[in-house]
Parts: sequence; structure tokens; C-alpha cells
Amino acid sequence: GCCEGKAGAARTLGAIADVAELSKRVVGAGALPALVALLKVGSDDGKVEAAGALSNIAASASLRALIVAAGALPVLVAVLQSGASRCREGAARMLSILAEDPFLRHKIVEAGALPGLVALLQSCDKDASLEASAVLAHLASDAALGAAIVKAGALPALVAVMQSGEPMATTDAASAICSLAAEPTLRKAVVEAGAVPQLVRIMKDGSDEAKAEAACALCQISSSDKSLSKRCVASGALMPLFALLQRSQKKNKPDGASSSRSDTHSDPRPGEISQTASSARPVNDGNSSMEPSLGPF
Repeated sequence: GCCEGKAGAARTLGAIADVAELSKRVVGAGALPALVALLKVGSDDGKVEAAGALSNIAASASLRALIVAAGALPVLVAVLQSGASRCREGAARMLSILAEDPFLRHKIVEAGALPGLVALLQSCDKDASLEASAVLAHLASDAALGAAIVKAGALPALVAVMQSGEPMATTDAASAICSLAAEPTLRKAVVEAGAVPQLVRIMKDGSDEAKAEAACALCQISSSDKSLSKRCVASGALMPLFALLQRSQKKNKPDGASSSRSDTHSDPRPGEISQTASSARPVNDGNSSMEPSLGPF
């Protein structure tokens, strides 16, 4: 029927746009308004295929502003709020690609995406929650959007995602928490939402990428407030941080190297503690019995 034909056409356009050098030709042929219209009023299959085609087109960074200009954002937000589960997942995936562009993040928030994204985080749909975590990680990296993200109720939802243990979603949620905690006025809200125990747990058994984000977040939380530093320590942050530091140093030491000051060290490998997170390293003056410290007391 007509609906099946439109879904098939969108699927074909998406496959063509998946070839980077052809995506501009798809846009030049006038596909954007038709895809946005299908995303708005099509069948569920049509909406999924339209979102997929738009996502493939958006993989070309130079075309993202054209997608927004074609009216995609309010339609994506509407799908987030009331679409079928697989449609909502596709819309969130599309938003996560657009949110990679710093110039579009404010537009996404202004279009009203935050409530729908928070609802996806709280849903039982793991795939949709994963996509929403990725969007919020991008949005939170803009300091000017932090307060709006917190006001939308994202903090408890992000903490719950970290608790779920899903590797990619946990990493994105920890990244969002790290960015939010970089704003001094939001740190207490981050702590009160229960983030610290989950960040400590990630430091113990998360992926390398998640551990780096968690270390960064703990560093931000403890950097300027003694009471928050003590909360981190009381939650058991010291030993996981110390273990991560030791592991990073061991990996960076060349085979057969001694522990003398003349040792040369290789650059950190991917997945090890990031430069931002490294500011949370424990302080040790060489006395091996000394307790590692975190933040001012």
C-alpha cells in the first residue's frame, strides 16, 4: 500500500545516504521535506525509516543545519513524547547525532526535547534509554544547558542508568554527570541525586571508558567543597581512584623499567584515565603507607 511504499522509499534513500558522497545528492534532490513529513504523519514503519534516513544524512556534519532548517526538531520532539517505542528510539538516535554539533544543542533544548529524553531514560526500553543517554551526554557538555537539564529531572534518571550497568549507557550517563558537576552551582544537586555511590561502583567494576568518566565526575564534585569531598571519601572513592592510578602508571611503564625518576613513560593509552580525570589522582610524597587524599579537608 501507500504507507508501505513510503517506508520503502525512505529506506532506500537512507541506504543511498549511507554513502557519504551521495548524501548531498539526496538532500539536493529535495528529500528532506518529504522525510520530515513522513516522520511526522507516517506509519510507525515510515517514521522508523524516515528517522533512519535522516540519521544517515546527518552523519555528514555539513548537512545537519539543513535538516534542522527543514523543521525536523519539533517533529523529533513530538515522536519522543508520543511515538511507539521503536519510533522514539529512532528519534533519540537522530537527536544524538544532531547533538554532536555544538551549534545545535541549544536548538534541541529550545525545541523541548528534554522531557522526552528524561522519559526515555526512565523507560524499560534499554535501546531507547541508551540513545537518550548519548543525547544528554552531548547536551550536558554545554555548560549553559546544565541548569535546564537538571530542572528537567535528568539527574535521578542518569543515576538510575549508571546503576543499570549497561556499559555504553553507563559511560554516557557518567559523562553527563561529569559535565554537570563541572558547574559549581549544580554539584550539590548531583550529590543529592545519589550519584557518588554509583560513580564509586563504576570505578570498581565499570569499563575503562566509564571509569575515566567516573573519575572525572568525582574530581569535579570534590574540587572546591570540603563537605562534598568528605561525601566522596565516605562513599569509598579513595581506593578505587588509587587503584586506577596504579593501573594507569603500571601500563605506562616500559617493560623492565625501574621506578627511578629517570623512567620514561609512554602516552596514556585509549581507555585509560583521561587528562581531566587525572586531576583526581591521589597525592603521595613517596611514603607508601600514606593514605591517598581526595580534595581539600
